[in-house]
Amino acid sequence: MIKFFRRIRESLIMQNKLTSAKTSAGGKTSKYFKYAVGEIILVVIGILIALQINNWNEARKAKNNEIALVNQLLVDAKKDSIFFEDRLFKLNNQIQFYDDILNMCNNRPIISKFDGPIDIPYQPFIRLAKQSSLIKNNPEAYNSLINKDLKLVLQNHIAEYEFAKSALEFFNTQIEEYITPIRVKYYPSIPNLYDVKSVEEFSFICGNNETLGVIQLMKQNAKGCLRNVNRFMNSNQELSNALRQYLNT
Repeated sequence: MIKFFRRIRESLIMQNKLTSAKTSAGGKTSKYFKYAVGEIILVVIGILIALQINNWNEARKAKNNEIALVNQLLVDAKKDSIFFEDRLFKLNNQIQFYDDILNMCNNRPIISKFDGPIDIPYQPFIRLAKQSSLIKNNPEAYNSLINKDLKLVLQNHIAEYEFAKSALEFFNTQIEEYITPIRVKYYPSIPNLYDVKSVEEFSFICGNNETLGVIQLMKQNAKGCLRNVNRFMNSNQELSNALRQYLNT
Protein backbone atom coordinates (compact mmCIF):
# COMPACT_ATOMS: atom_id res chain seq x y z
CA MET A 1 0.00 0.00 0.00
CA ILE A 2 2.83 2.45 0.92
CA LYS A 3 4.70 1.44 -2.26
CA PHE A 4 1.63 2.33 -4.31
CA PHE A 5 1.50 5.87 -2.89
CA ARG A 6 5.26 6.20 -3.27
CA ARG A 7 4.93 5.52 -7.01
CA ILE A 8 2.31 8.25 -7.26
CA ARG A 9 4.65 10.64 -5.48
CA GLU A 10 7.54 9.81 -7.77
CA SER A 11 5.31 10.31 -10.82
CA LEU A 12 4.30 13.76 -9.59
CA ILE A 13 7.93 14.68 -8.97
CA MET A 14 8.86 13.63 -12.53
CA GLN A 15 6.04 15.70 -13.95
CA ASN A 16 7.27 18.63 -11.91
CA LYS A 17 10.79 18.26 -13.33
CA LEU A 18 9.49 18.24 -16.90
CA THR A 19 7.54 21.44 -16.38
CA SER A 20 10.06 23.19 -14.12
CA ALA A 21 11.96 24.75 -17.06
CA LYS A 22 8.82 26.47 -18.25
CA THR A 23 7.80 28.00 -14.93
CA SER A 24 9.08 30.93 -12.99
CA ALA A 25 10.91 30.70 -9.69
CA GLY A 26 7.76 31.69 -7.79
CA GLY A 27 5.70 29.13 -9.70
CA LYS A 28 8.18 26.39 -8.82
CA THR A 29 7.93 27.18 -5.10
CA SER A 30 4.14 27.10 -5.25
CA LYS A 31 4.05 23.77 -7.07
CA TYR A 32 6.62 22.19 -4.72
CA PHE A 33 4.51 23.29 -1.77
CA LYS A 34 1.39 21.75 -3.32
CA TYR A 35 3.25 18.51 -4.05
CA ALA A 36 4.56 18.38 -0.47
CA VAL A 37 1.07 18.85 0.96
CA GLY A 38 -0.32 16.24 -1.43
CA GLU A 39 2.41 13.81 -0.47
CA ILE A 40 1.63 14.24 3.23
CA ILE A 41 -2.07 13.68 2.57
CA LEU A 42 -1.33 10.54 0.59
CA VAL A 43 0.90 9.16 3.35
CA VAL A 44 -1.75 9.87 5.98
CA ILE A 45 -4.42 8.20 3.87
CA GLY A 46 -2.15 5.20 3.36
CA ILE A 47 -1.52 4.89 7.10
CA LEU A 48 -5.25 5.12 7.87
CA ILE A 49 -6.08 2.47 5.30
CA ALA A 50 -3.32 0.20 6.62
CA LEU A 51 -4.63 0.64 10.18
CA GLN A 52 -8.16 -0.16 9.07
CA ILE A 53 -7.02 -3.31 7.27
CA ASN A 54 -5.07 -4.35 10.38
CA ASN A 55 -8.15 -3.79 12.55
CA TRP A 56 -10.24 -5.92 10.19
CA ASN A 57 -7.68 -8.71 10.36
CA GLU A 58 -7.51 -8.57 14.16
CA ALA A 59 -11.32 -8.59 14.42
CA ARG A 60 -11.48 -11.58 12.08
CA LYS A 61 -8.86 -13.46 14.12
CA ALA A 62 -10.72 -12.67 17.36
CA LYS A 63 -13.99 -13.89 15.84
CA ASN A 64 -12.39 -17.14 14.65
CA ASN A 65 -10.83 -17.69 18.09
CA GLU A 66 -14.20 -17.12 19.75
CA ILE A 67 -15.90 -19.58 17.40
CA ALA A 68 -13.25 -22.20 18.24
CA LEU A 69 -13.77 -21.55 21.97
CA VAL A 70 -17.54 -21.80 21.66
CA ASN A 71 -17.21 -25.14 19.87
CA GLN A 72 -14.96 -26.43 22.65
CA LEU A 73 -17.37 -25.21 25.33
CA LEU A 74 -20.19 -27.01 23.56
CA VAL A 75 -18.21 -30.27 23.53
CA ASP A 76 -17.38 -29.95 27.24
CA ALA A 77 -20.96 -28.98 28.12
CA LYS A 78 -22.09 -32.26 26.53
CA LYS A 79 -19.53 -34.18 28.63
CA ASP A 80 -20.82 -32.44 31.76
CA SER A 81 -24.40 -33.27 30.82
CA ILE A 82 -23.56 -36.98 30.64
CA PHE A 83 -21.43 -36.94 33.80
CA PHE A 84 -23.88 -35.03 36.00
CA GLU A 85 -26.85 -36.98 34.66
CA ASP A 86 -25.13 -39.93 36.29
CA ARG A 87 -24.80 -37.88 39.52
CA LEU A 88 -28.57 -37.32 39.44
CA PHE A 89 -29.18 -41.02 38.88
CA LYS A 90 -26.98 -41.94 41.83
CA LEU A 91 -28.50 -39.32 44.12
CA ASN A 92 -32.04 -40.42 43.27
CA ASN A 93 -31.10 -44.02 43.95
CA GLN A 94 -29.42 -43.04 47.19
CA ILE A 95 -32.49 -41.11 48.35
CA GLN A 96 -34.67 -44.09 47.43
CA PHE A 97 -32.39 -46.42 49.33
CA TYR A 98 -32.55 -44.27 52.47
CA ASP A 99 -36.34 -44.09 52.10
CA ASP A 100 -36.56 -47.84 51.82
CA ILE A 101 -34.52 -48.37 54.97
CA LEU A 102 -36.64 -45.89 56.93
CA ASN A 103 -39.90 -47.41 55.63
CA MET A 104 -38.73 -50.90 56.43
CA CYS A 105 -37.66 -49.99 59.96
CA ASN A 106 -40.94 -48.16 60.60
CA ASN A 107 -43.10 -50.99 59.26
CA ARG A 108 -44.17 -49.00 56.21
CA PRO A 109 -44.35 -50.39 52.66
CA ILE A 110 -41.04 -50.46 50.81
CA ILE A 111 -41.38 -48.59 47.54
CA SER A 112 -38.58 -50.06 45.47
CA LYS A 113 -37.88 -53.70 44.74
CA PHE A 114 -34.66 -55.07 43.35
CA ASP A 115 -34.84 -57.77 40.74
CA GLY A 116 -31.07 -58.02 40.64
CA PRO A 117 -27.99 -56.40 42.14
CA ILE A 118 -28.41 -52.90 43.53
CA ASP A 119 -27.84 -50.16 40.93
CA ILE A 120 -25.16 -48.60 43.14
CA PRO A 121 -23.23 -51.39 44.90
CA TYR A 122 -21.96 -49.27 47.79
CA GLN A 123 -25.30 -47.82 48.91
CA PRO A 124 -25.66 -46.12 51.29
CA PHE A 125 -21.92 -45.42 51.51
CA ILE A 126 -21.15 -43.92 48.11
CA ARG A 127 -19.40 -40.56 47.69
CA LEU A 128 -19.93 -38.67 44.45
CA ALA A 129 -17.33 -37.04 42.18
CA LYS A 130 -18.00 -33.46 41.14
CA GLN A 131 -15.57 -32.32 38.41
CA SER A 132 -16.77 -30.29 35.44
CA SER A 133 -15.00 -30.71 32.11
CA LEU A 134 -16.18 -27.30 30.95
CA ILE A 135 -14.85 -25.47 34.02
CA LYS A 136 -11.63 -27.48 34.22
CA ASN A 137 -10.71 -27.36 30.53
CA ASN A 138 -11.59 -23.68 29.92
CA PRO A 139 -10.43 -21.63 32.94
CA GLU A 140 -10.07 -18.42 30.87
CA ALA A 141 -13.27 -18.83 28.87
CA TYR A 142 -15.12 -15.93 30.52
CA ASN A 143 -12.30 -13.47 29.87
CA SER A 144 -11.77 -14.77 26.34
CA LEU A 145 -15.37 -14.45 25.16
CA ILE A 146 -16.32 -11.26 23.34
CA ASN A 147 -20.06 -11.83 23.04
CA LYS A 148 -21.69 -10.19 26.07
CA ASP A 149 -24.73 -12.47 26.08
CA LEU A 150 -22.52 -15.57 26.16
CA LYS A 151 -20.42 -14.09 28.94
CA LEU A 152 -23.56 -13.53 31.04
CA VAL A 153 -24.86 -17.08 30.51
CA LEU A 154 -21.42 -18.55 31.24
CA GLN A 155 -21.11 -16.46 34.40
CA ASN A 156 -24.41 -17.85 35.68
CA HIS A 157 -23.32 -21.38 34.74
CA ILE A 158 -20.07 -21.06 36.70
CA ALA A 159 -22.01 -19.81 39.73
CA GLU A 160 -24.42 -22.76 39.53
CA TYR A 161 -21.48 -25.15 39.30
CA GLU A 162 -19.98 -23.68 42.47
CA PHE A 163 -23.29 -24.31 44.29
CA ALA A 164 -23.47 -27.89 42.97
CA LYS A 165 -19.82 -28.56 43.79
CA SER A 166 -20.21 -27.21 47.34
CA ALA A 167 -23.33 -29.34 47.85
CA LEU A 168 -21.54 -32.48 46.65
CA GLU A 169 -18.50 -31.71 48.79
CA PHE A 170 -20.70 -31.24 51.85
CA PHE A 171 -22.60 -34.44 51.08
CA ASN A 172 -19.33 -36.36 50.78
CA THR A 173 -18.09 -35.04 54.13
CA GLN A 174 -21.39 -36.10 55.73
CA ILE A 175 -20.96 -39.60 54.27
CA GLU A 176 -17.48 -39.71 55.73
CA GLU A 177 -18.53 -38.34 59.12
CA TYR A 178 -21.79 -40.23 59.72
CA ILE A 179 -22.17 -43.15 57.34
CA THR A 180 -18.64 -44.56 57.36
CA PRO A 181 -18.76 -45.16 61.16
CA ILE A 182 -22.03 -47.08 60.63
CA ARG A 183 -20.30 -49.20 58.04
CA VAL A 184 -17.55 -49.97 60.55
CA LYS A 185 -19.98 -50.56 63.41
CA TYR A 186 -22.09 -53.04 61.49
CA TYR A 187 -19.27 -54.58 59.50
CA PRO A 188 -20.07 -58.21 60.47
CA SER A 189 -23.69 -57.78 59.39
CA ILE A 190 -23.19 -55.87 56.14
CA PRO A 191 -23.86 -58.15 53.16
CA ASN A 192 -21.81 -58.34 50.02
CA LEU A 193 -23.39 -55.30 48.40
CA TYR A 194 -22.78 -56.54 44.86
CA ASP A 195 -25.17 -59.39 45.63
CA VAL A 196 -27.88 -57.44 47.48
CA LYS A 197 -31.32 -58.12 46.05
CA SER A 198 -33.55 -56.63 48.72
CA VAL A 199 -33.36 -53.76 51.19
CA GLU A 200 -34.47 -56.22 53.87
CA GLU A 201 -30.87 -57.41 53.94
CA PHE A 202 -30.13 -54.16 55.80
CA SER A 203 -32.67 -54.86 58.54
CA PHE A 204 -29.82 -55.00 61.07
CA ILE A 205 -29.96 -51.18 61.07
CA CYS A 206 -33.47 -51.16 62.51
CA GLY A 207 -33.90 -50.75 66.25
CA ASN A 208 -31.08 -48.21 66.64
CA ASN A 209 -32.61 -44.73 66.74
CA GLU A 210 -29.26 -43.02 66.44
CA THR A 211 -28.51 -44.90 63.23
CA LEU A 212 -31.97 -44.23 61.85
CA GLY A 213 -31.49 -40.55 62.69
CA VAL A 214 -28.33 -40.54 60.59
CA ILE A 215 -30.17 -42.20 57.71
CA GLN A 216 -32.88 -39.53 57.91
CA LEU A 217 -30.24 -36.77 57.99
CA MET A 218 -28.44 -38.21 54.97
CA LYS A 219 -31.70 -38.47 53.08
CA GLN A 220 -32.30 -34.73 53.57
CA ASN A 221 -28.69 -33.92 52.63
CA ALA A 222 -29.04 -36.00 49.47
CA LYS A 223 -32.23 -34.13 48.54
CA GLY A 224 -30.50 -30.78 49.00
CA CYS A 225 -27.61 -31.97 46.87
CA LEU A 226 -30.05 -33.21 44.23
CA ARG A 227 -31.66 -29.76 43.99
CA ASN A 228 -28.32 -28.05 43.42
CA VAL A 229 -27.19 -30.56 40.81
CA ASN A 230 -30.53 -30.18 39.02
CA ARG A 231 -30.04 -26.40 38.93
CA PHE A 232 -26.58 -26.91 37.49
CA MET A 233 -27.97 -29.24 34.84
CA ASN A 234 -30.56 -26.62 33.90
CA SER A 235 -27.87 -23.96 33.57
CA ASN A 236 -25.81 -26.38 31.49
CA GLN A 237 -28.73 -26.75 29.10
CA GLU A 238 -29.20 -22.98 28.92
CA LEU A 239 -25.51 -22.51 28.15
CA SER A 240 -25.59 -25.21 25.47
CA ASN A 241 -28.58 -23.55 23.82
CA ALA A 242 -26.86 -20.15 23.87
CA LEU A 243 -23.68 -21.62 22.38
CA ARG A 244 -25.60 -23.30 19.55
CA GLN A 245 -27.55 -20.13 18.85
CA TYR A 246 -24.28 -18.16 18.62
CA LEU A 247 -22.83 -20.65 16.12
CA ASN A 248 -26.00 -20.52 14.00
CA THR A 249 -26.01 -16.73 13.65
